[in-house]
Amino acid sequence: MDFTLLGRKFSLIPEDILKSMRGIQPEIVRTHAVELDGKLYPVKQVLSVATGLAKADFNSHQARQVLRRIGFQVVVVSETANKY
Repeated sequence: MDFTLLGRKFSLIPEDILKSMRGIQPEIVRTHAVELDGKLYPVKQVLSVATGLAKADFNSHQARQVLRRIGFQVVVVSETANKY
């Protein structure tokens, strides 16, 4: 899927996301996550790793929108879910 973020053009498919996240440990999920290989990852972490952009350069709404368009289901989780 092609998209533009911060004036830069990207083309990613689900396999690109999965490959880029291999070996990466998930950060704490505050609200929105995607499940990759059985682990929940914050949406901003996933998009940052996949694009090389800093997480501060985009918001979670943009990350959710892009990941959904690529084909991932975005879920809402509570912080307590990270503790168990």
